[in-house]
Amino acid sequence: MTTVSNVMETNLFTISKNESISKAQILMRENRIGCLPVMNEDKQLVGIITTWDAMMSDPGDIVADVMTAPVICIEPATSIWEAKEIMEENNIERLLVLEGEKLAGLVTKTRLFSEVAKHYDILTKLNKIDYLIYQGSRLLKKGIEISIIFMDLDGFGDIDKKYGHMFGDSILRELGDLLTESVPKCCYVCRYAGDEFAVLTPYDKGKCKELAVKLLKTISMQVYGADKVSVSASAGIAGTRCSPGRPYQDYAGHMRELLNLASLASTKAKRSGKPLETVD
Repeated sequence: MTTVSNVMETNLFTISKNESISKAQILMRENRIGCLPVMNEDKQLVGIITTWDAMMSDPGDIVADVMTAPVICIEPATSIWEAKEIMEENNIERLLVLEGEKLAGLVTKTRLFSEVAKHYDILTKLNKIDYLIYQGSRLLKKGIEISIIFMDLDGFGDIDKKYGHMFGDSILRELGDLLTESVPKCCYVCRYAGDEFAVLTPYDKGKCKELAVKLLKTISMQVYGADKVSVSASAGIAGTRCSPGRPYQDYAGHMRELLNLASLASTKAKRSGKPLETVD
């Protein structure tokens, strides 16, 4: 799962809270930066000052009187998805990153959203697997039972060979829209890779199986493209839960393991000719 540590800036300029606004203006102008973390005498973070703050203040003012405090901070291990949500909820353009009490970096909205965009599949208009791992980790941390449906289209390589990759892409595009419309709002659907899709549900395996059967039926009943091609899929289901409030657990690791189990189950279903297999 991609974290803030992958995108944060680490070579930061800082300023003392007792410095003048004119000093802050010079630092930001000479180094072409949009903000300065503000430190106290003990080198601890106490605030942040932006170019807008500096522009709207008298050069003779003191940084401590103009800075924004307290500062919204995150840890290096924070997911880019959580960081995005924090920025949007607080309507801010940057987040400071603390490792313990030490200033470790800064992430800007532009840089963060650019990284988030890499995890969005333009063809199907679905998020990629990193987002599903984040949402699954969040649910597991709360102690919510989850199950994953892993779907693999049947014979899709033959369709590509017969009709061409452009036609195959159009099927994947239509399928992305179909899954978006068919999956409940409490669930998360993503494109895993190629002709593989995954759905994260806050359900036990029994209820998840009901949804999987419905989705497989919906996929097979649809006809795709101008040539009205029919498509079917095989699916695998795996589920788990973690107790809330326990010491740190590798929730992302749990998610990757769960996805692997669901993937293996879908392969088993495909080989056996069954539409669906569930990991016990």
